[in-house]
Amino acid sequence: MRQLVARFGKAVKGVLTGFDRIVFKGTLLPLAHEDGAMSFLRWSGVLNRDYKKWMQAQTNALVTTVERYAREHSGRPIIHLDTWRYDKEKLARKRQEQTGVDSGLIGAWSCLESCWSYRARYCAEKGYPQLRRYTTQCKHLYLYLDHEQYGWMNVRLQTWFPYHIQIALNGREWLRRRLEAREVDFLRQGGGHAVQVTGASRRYSRELALSTCDLHLPLLDAVAERVGHGLDYGCAGAVDRHDGLAPAARLDHGQQRQCASLS
Repeated sequence: MRQLVARFGKAVKGVLTGFDRIVFKGTLLPLAHEDGAMSFLRWSGVLNRDYKKWMQAQTNALVTTVERYAREHSGRPIIHLDTWRYDKEKLARKRQEQTGVDSGLIGAWSCLESCWSYRARYCAEKGYPQLRRYTTQCKHLYLYLDHEQYGWMNVRLQTWFPYHIQIALNGREWLRRRLEAREVDFLRQGGGHAVQVTGASRRYSRELALSTCDLHLPLLDAVAERVGHGLDYGCAGAVDRHDGLAPAARLDHGQQRQCASLS
């Protein structure tokens, strides 16, 4: 970009700088370590020895909720893939072309992927089972959407405790929709945008340039809640009620900033 501007500087009227790919990763921080997870189980009335049975019930509830959401909003169930190597975005793009959906859920897919979770192991020192973190594989759910404001995006859900969530979106597509909403004249070339900064457009594009880092986390929360609507597995509520876990429990616009990462 710098070389382009340096070479054609006289013809360039303005430059908007923003993100290309944006990835938000959400975690209930108190559950991300063994002591916090066991504290949560005690508060929920779940013995460590019963953790596996409890976790499987929550996983089933999560998958059932997403399955219902997928059927209601795309007319199709979750499609399981026998390997993570499939290009899921390519599958979603193909379905969008076939169905003509221009807004809302495109579809949902699942596959086994690596993750970390907990398992109960007997501890001779304590005399009863303790949760221990380990690396394993579990089902992950991928939901692809064409969001009315963000454009093309996907949600990735880990179905095993502690249920990590990832929301990825295309910053260029987000910018395009914001330009259209402000009625700024621009030309779209490939994955980027060449903006005609003339007249009133100059003022609007400058405002957009200053607000490119406004990530609207409350709206991302709404996306996550939309996917998990109706799901009540007691996790967030119990964490909120536990004084020792409350400060970083919810991933909302006030506290989730410390849990979100950009790449």
